[in-house]
Amino acid sequence: MTYKIQSVIFNKHHYTFNDAKKFVKKNGYKIGRIDITKNYYRFRQLEPKYLLQQNYNKIRTKKLNAGIELILYYK
Repeated sequence: MTYKIQSVIFNKHHYTFNDAKKFVKKNGYKIGRIDITKNYYRFRQLEPKYLLQQNYNKIRTKKLNAGIELILYYK
């Protein structure tokens, strides 16, 4: 099954903003649009609208470790 990473999400209780940013850079993810909420830092890799237009319409969350999750879109 083909998938794309839509976002990398960091729990603020486990990571500071700078630590999250370092992880993103070190692991080859993009630092583009960053959404900050009460509990999370979200580093968007691709816009959901674009993924849906490309027929990536099944969404799953994958936990990498404590405090980091990937939002995956599948075809």
